[in-house]
This record gives sequence, structure tokens and C-alpha cells, in this order.
Amino acid sequence: VAEPAAGRPADELPDHRSSTTRRALECEPIMIPKAVKRRVRPLWLAAAASAGWSNRADIKRWVGFVRHAATERPIRPMADLLTEARTRAAISADPLLRRDRSITDLSVHDGVVTLHTTGEAWPDSVSRISKLKRVKGIDDVVARPVPSTTGSSTFHL
Repeated sequence: VAEPAAGRPADELPDHRSSTTRRALECEPIMIPKAVKRRVRPLWLAAAASAGWSNRADIKRWVGFVRHAATERPIRPMADLLTEARTRAAISADPLLRRDRSITDLSVHDGVVTLHTTGEAWPDSVSRISKLKRVKGIDDVVARPVPSTTGSSTFHL
């Protein structure tokens, strides 16, 4: 750090940076012409709509979880809600678990995650459960088959 010149404060020292660099450092907004904004906006909206459509199952699951967590917050410990959110994030991040149609829902109670499944057993349950056991706050993962009421293979997690 340079010392200020004799009698001059540090903020009055000459700045040898370019005007673009100074503007970026001072966080001045960069003006984008309206013509460019008008042409880019439909592309951005189309990309956002496409991403939303391709991830609609995840969006639906997360909206359901937020609704569920908001209603149960007064009666459930915050640690269980956070562990459930971490577990759902781990399932969303893992391609195999994310596409697994046998998982219908999950619940968390005192660090034990219960996966509600439609089938009797998974083909490779040990590796799938071990991925979830790495999540912070999880002591054990249990898969519990639940009877299917509709017979459809919709993924509700």
C-alpha cells in the first residue's frame, strides 16, 4: 500500500487504472442499449422457461417441501427441517436418486431419514443409502415400502 504524498490524502492520489476498470471498481452500472435488451429478453425468458420445464418435477417437490415445512415449523424441531432439506438437496443432486421413481417421499425424525418407497427393494440399495448417509445430520437411512394407492408411477418427493 502506497503512503500518501506529503500533504495529500490517499483518496486524492492519481489513479493509473483505465476508466473502465475504475468504473467497475466503483460499481457503476454499465448501460446496455434498449435495442440489445429487447433482443436478449425473449431469449433469456425462453431459456428460463425451458429450464423450468425440464426441472418441473424438482420444482414441484421443492415447492411442496417449503409448504410442508412452513406448516410444520411450530411443531417440528428446526434441526429436522434442515436435515430434511439437506437430504432433499442430496437426492436432487444425485442423478440416480433424482430419477428413481420408487421413492415417493421422505421424512426425518431425530436424524433418521425414512424413505417411503413403492417397491419392496431397490436393485442397489446399499450404494444409494450410503450416498444419503454422507449428508450432515443423518445418523441412519431406512427405506420403508408403502402401498401404492393409485398404481401410477408418479414421483412425489
